[in-house]
Amino acid sequence: MSSTITTPLHRRHLLLSLLALLIAAAAISSHADDLALWPDEIFSVVHARGTLEQIIIDRDLNWPAGYFVLLHGWGNVASFNDFSLHWLGALLGLLTTALLIRTGRELLDPLAGWLIGVAFATSSYALTFILELRGYTLMFLTIALFLLCYLRWLKHDSRWRRVWLVIAGAAMLYTHFILWFVLVATTAHLIVSKPRKLLTWLLLLIASFVIAAPLIPQFILSFQVRGMFGGTLPGYYFFPLETQFRAYSAQEDWLFGGIVLLTVIGIATALISRKLSWQTILLLGGWGVLIPILAYLLRERLTLWTTRYLTFTAIPVFILIGVGVASLRWQALRLIGAAGVIVLAAVPWKPYDHRPAETDGFPPLQQFMRYVATELQLGDEVIIDPRCSCQGSQITWSYYESLYLPMKKLPITTHPDYSVRRLWYITRQGSETPQLLNRIQNGRIQRSFWGPWYFAVTLWELPPDPEGLVFGDSGIRFMGADIDRQVEIYGGDTVSVTLWWQAAQPLADLYSFSLQLRDSQGRVIVQSDGVPMPLSSWIPEQLVLDQRTLTIPYGLASGRMTLHLLAYRWEDGVRLTPQGTSTDSILLDRLRYFTFNAGS
Repeated sequence: MSSTITTPLHRRHLLLSLLALLIAAAAISSHADDLALWPDEIFSVVHARGTLEQIIIDRDLNWPAGYFVLLHGWGNVASFNDFSLHWLGALLGLLTTALLIRTGRELLDPLAGWLIGVAFATSSYALTFILELRGYTLMFLTIALFLLCYLRWLKHDSRWRRVWLVIAGAAMLYTHFILWFVLVATTAHLIVSKPRKLLTWLLLLIASFVIAAPLIPQFILSFQVRGMFGGTLPGYYFFPLETQFRAYSAQEDWLFGGIVLLTVIGIATALISRKLSWQTILLLGGWGVLIPILAYLLRERLTLWTTRYLTFTAIPVFILIGVGVASLRWQALRLIGAAGVIVLAAVPWKPYDHRPAETDGFPPLQQFMRYVATELQLGDEVIIDPRCSCQGSQITWSYYESLYLPMKKLPITTHPDYSVRRLWYITRQGSETPQLLNRIQNGRIQRSFWGPWYFAVTLWELPPDPEGLVFGDSGIRFMGADIDRQVEIYGGDTVSVTLWWQAAQPLADLYSFSLQLRDSQGRVIVQSDGVPMPLSSWIPEQLVLDQRTLTIPYGLASGRMTLHLLAYRWEDGVRLTPQGTSTDSILLDRLRYFTFNAGS
């Protein structure tokens, strides 16, 4: 057969590429739900939720419509849930990885492609922007596509390669205005490497710019508005020079430094042996290394010196790493370099300074809404301390509220009412309003706590029965029960019960409590006896919680069950009669048991 794809060499190359993509898929997908949305991402979602007409006419200042149109289409198919939206970035990241693997093969060999793909798709620097709901993930994809099309066109000119090069160039312009840097860099490379193709290249550039002509008014407006900004630049523009190094190193500086050293040695080896042209290294080095250095030196003029704004320089850096390590003359060094890339890929997830940290300025609203959506009960109310700016951006709060509580809004109040049984109190620890906190705590007990110190969420709860029911003359007051179970129960299911108690007077350790599940004939199926803590240690008028779990046995006949509570003297088993009743137990719940056993 004449097909070359079946040869052992090509099969090995294919498997190597598939392995790189599997590693990339594992790295990207494992972090697809790690990043909560910050306000700029929420803006992307809100903008993309509009109609296509709104997206195109009501334009963003900095970003062309390309990413928003893509996000709009994806959201209408896969939903605008934040996890679903992150998967758009994951898929684009995998496509970018595939293109970079092919680029490495085009530049050098399959090993270079494998190393580029793994280094890119497992880097915390790249992963942060692959998964962020901004245009950076599309920026990576269009850059990788354009670079691959450019290299292939340089090797062999054809009509279709020209068409793809024009499309890729226009796609970059529709992704972000800053990508004209890439067109300038590749033009400079062409002048020194293939000057005879310059005229054709300029015609191709003109074609790309003609396709992107609708962006001209937006570009001019963006340039004018930015020109009106004045005053002192934010502090993140003045981070030290090693900031960019740290972005790639994931704070494993020595390990990444070793990879860089091997990369430099490998590139020098490739230049000496002419496996790579100096023009190509000049293109990649100028684009990936020189531009960040210039951005640092001219940071007050260019305003590019942040790891966020320099993401367009990341692709050539990963390419340099891949071809540099793959070009090392000795196999042992190549193995060490590849091992370094893999070890760096395995270090813990460490987004550097690429996005705002979660502080009191950016409350963890995603995690809070997820938590409260599972815990909120009918009749609950939420109080936000007036001293805490805990709602953060209103647009962010509204997005997560509609996402995780689609049928209702959080019942936010400003005045705690004693008739409200469960109150969620949100505050910044150390800055609570004393009068408000006292009113919330009055008669309530703290049931749960969630969140960091700058977004502390505490559930304060009244007992189910504030009046209570006293067992005999023991002074033991039963204040009600919370029951957590399925509507219909099956064998192996659990019934979780929280019993609320209070001592009306000092108690002696003479009594015990029994929680019993009985069948329709009154027979006890399963029970739990005991006390939550010695009765002598109960403080009068202080609430005590007693949490029990009953596991339903298998092999029962389908039918009705009842849940009962009783108190008795542990010495002789004599039961205490609740005051005002004629029975020796309290009926807490009625249940229905179901079995799949047809013979039952």
